[in-house]
Amino acid sequence: MQVKITETLETMIKKIIKELFNEVLRDFHQQIAGLQEPMTWFNEKFEEIKLSVNAHNTKIESLQTDNNSLKSECLELKKELCSLIKENDSKDQWVRRSNIEIVGIPEKKNENLLDLVNKLAKCCGYNINPSLDLNFVTRVAVKTTNEHKTPKPNVIKLQARYKKDEFLYALRKIKDLTASDLSFTCDNKVYANDHLTTKNKYLLRRAKQLAKENNYTMCWVPPVLKFLKIYCAYFPHSPEKLDAQLGLFEFLSNITMNNSNDRYLILGDFNISNARWDKTPNH
Repeated sequence: MQVKITETLETMIKKIIKELFNEVLRDFHQQIAGLQEPMTWFNEKFEEIKLSVNAHNTKIESLQTDNNSLKSECLELKKELCSLIKENDSKDQWVRRSNIEIVGIPEKKNENLLDLVNKLAKCCGYNINPSLDLNFVTRVAVKTTNEHKTPKPNVIKLQARYKKDEFLYALRKIKDLTASDLSFTCDNKVYANDHLTTKNKYLLRRAKQLAKENNYTMCWVPPVLKFLKIYCAYFPHSPEKLDAQLGLFEFLSNITMNNSNDRYLILGDFNISNARWDKTPNH
């Protein structure tokens, strides 16, 4: 009897435990089922975000490519601009190669600048013929921050560069040249210089400033290195001779514009049977 009761109790306990376990398991499955919908929503949103990020990454890569391309173009344009500025400044200085700038001469109404050039030449003992040697002489305006009005510099342009070099050398040999030496009543100091561009004037001024700050005894510009370039030419017989001459002249014009400091020697067969070579001084 006791055994039978024990078996019955065991069976009942197992049944109760199984029912409780099944009930708990059902609740667990319901909870998991309840989480399925939010997880699906999160998965959908994650995929949307993923697609959006991929699209933005593609745009960013495209923008980076465009940006790199624009950087390269800007660098090329910057190089080209710097080259053009340098070339323009070089040509601007080349145009002034035969100019002398005179600073410190007072201005007056109806002044005779040609007479002024003659007085300068007489002061330095240089022989000059204004009608042959001069291209023009004028006064040029300059920007100044001084409160006192300063006279405009004179610019003398000579026909030949060697004449300019000789005239400037003679003027610079005069120590303490003043306006009174040129028949003016004041004693302003007068200076003769190469006619430099604004950029080159700044470089010269800066060089002198650094020389003064570092207690250098002198500051000068070294002579420009010059090269002798030798060219060989051939002029065929007519009718091609004229075309060959024009081609050579155009070629020489281009190289002298770009290398104004160099010297040139032209050799060749020119087929000029009736040429007359005149020897003149300084040529």
